[in-house]
Amino acid sequence: RDDGFRGAVVLDPVLARVSRYESGANVMVDLEVPPVSEEHRRAVGGESEDVGLVARFCAALGDLVAEPDGVDGGGSRAESACAMCADLMCQHLWDCSLQVSAIRALQGLMPMLADGSPSGGLAVEMLSAAMRKHAASAELAEAACAALAASTTGRPDLQATALNNGAPEEVVAAMARHPDILQLQVWACGAVAGLCANHASNQATVAAARGVPAILSAMRAFPGDALLQTMACGALGNLAANNLNNQSAIAAGGGIELALEPLRRHDAPAVLQAAIGAIWCLAKGSPENQQLTTQAGGTELIANAVRRHPGDDTLRSVATGALRVLVPGLSAALAELSGTPRGTSAGALPRPRPAFETESTPRTVPNGGLSARAARPGAGGGAWAVEAADDDDDLP
Repeated sequence: RDDGFRGAVVLDPVLARVSRYESGANVMVDLEVPPVSEEHRRAVGGESEDVGLVARFCAALGDLVAEPDGVDGGGSRAESACAMCADLMCQHLWDCSLQVSAIRALQGLMPMLADGSPSGGLAVEMLSAAMRKHAASAELAEAACAALAASTTGRPDLQATALNNGAPEEVVAAMARHPDILQLQVWACGAVAGLCANHASNQATVAAARGVPAILSAMRAFPGDALLQTMACGALGNLAANNLNNQSAIAAGGGIELALEPLRRHDAPAVLQAAIGAIWCLAKGSPENQQLTTQAGGTELIANAVRRHPGDDTLRSVATGALRVLVPGLSAALAELSGTPRGTSAGALPRPRPAFETESTPRTVPNGGLSARAARPGAGGGAWAVEAADDDDDLP
């Protein structure tokens, strides 16, 4: 490809009718339609002789993906394997089962790629194309969302490629198309969290595609599912972070109350951390949302979550950041929560700087106990990275 090439739309027309205009009689005469070639028929019908073998190869490749840590040359191997999967997807775009197999392989490969990887961008392009081509397939949509959730956080290059290829809109459309499929909703929320992490354009695009109502509907539909609530709170937090329009839209849809509900219903630290993080992002810079949160009992719920897990420093740090926004003059409350006697400085508490996101690679800071292989079913996805910060740092 030329360096300046950005993307293209490939049309695959099929002749349905051939006519000839007879000027004398002023009529259109239908002619015989040329038969569809055998090559095209096999491609459309997914009957290529090697397509089954390719699908099995992609499935095996996904199972053989090595852990990112401690593997020499893992990135270069992932680069070539990712490029191969993307090429196979391009050659067999019509075959849904092959697309699913290749996407599941990419789900494990893409987090291992280096920043600016060309095969990573190509993979995101093919994920987006597959979602458009097989929009009715919930299995494919779930796999694609999981791959995006695993790979896009902290990767502006992949976030931009996803934006340019319509991935945010496809994710939201899949949520609307399959509202009753739990795992699809889980990974779609994770994909939104990853796409919108520190990316203003994707924040605006998801909101314009009605992503906020889709996320809130999923939270209402599955209130007891801890993983969905974790992912959904991550999506809300990343949509709201430093974005007043999205903060207002989420609050108007009942998002503050929905973000507080996991603090009442769930006890797992990862869920509590995600919910408090979402509240932090919703309230930061928005006096209206701060008032709504306090009126709904948010400060008490956050404090109670910390009391239930007194030894969880990560949870306490996220709660500290949220309470700094919600409660003016917090020194005494922080001293009480941390067990510091009154009159003693609470400055020993780490001041959290949130990076609410979907984890895809190991971090050196606490990640709420969530796995680095977060996009694989059964693992967590939303996380808050906490680090010490000076008192004059902005929050979040």
